[in-house]
Amino acid sequence: MRRTRITIVVTPDSKSRGIYIARLGGSSETLCTSDQPFLDGARVLLERGFPPDAILTMRHEGNDTIALRGRLDIAARLTIEERSNGSRPPTFVKWKPRQMTERSGRTAAA
Repeated sequence: MRRTRITIVVTPDSKSRGIYIARLGGSSETLCTSDQPFLDGARVLLERGFPPDAILTMRHEGNDTIALRGRLDIAARLTIEERSNGSRPPTFVKWKPRQMTERSGRTAAA
């Protein structure tokens, strides 16, 4: 059986540096606005009922190169942890639900 494939297309938010607007490929509807649109977008897609085992890809507007790829349910369980002092590179860590509302720059579309 072939897995569902989903593509998120991101564009930089002109109002906020490092923030991206994520849309479902072929749609003008915003999934989320985030500094990590692949991971936050995955959570929105799961909430909307997309299959957890779907393959999620992300590309930048105007570029056909796939920037990120992963299983939807796995991407939805992750977030990026960064140290403000630069003591270590950004790292994938387990996502906790409260993180989406605590960090500025992330909004999920209704």
